[in-house]
Amino acid sequence: MQCATCRAPAVIRLPYAGRALCRDHFLRFFERRFKRELRKQLDALDLDGGGRIALALSGGKDSAVLTRLVHDALSPNPNYRFLAISVDEGIPGYRDQALE
Repeated sequence: MQCATCRAPAVIRLPYAGRALCRDHFLRFFERRFKRELRKQLDALDLDGGGRIALALSGGKDSAVLTRLVHDALSPNPNYRFLAISVDEGIPGYRDQALE
């Protein structure tokens, strides 16, 4: 299977997009899609190009990726501030390492 964009070996097939993509083109595709959705969400909040954004984080790898994507997308605008929130459920040993 080849990348639909550059013909390099594909690493992922996206049936909903009707394409297979190599690593580099998948990352570009994903980041563009993420930024478009983030802009749509921020526009719906009517923040006038700035504000405080709280990110609910579990402490896992998905949370780390979300934090990085939001930071990279919005850091050029100094009017946005970020706050990371994580809930300690009080279950011993469940989230101790992630909360650190």
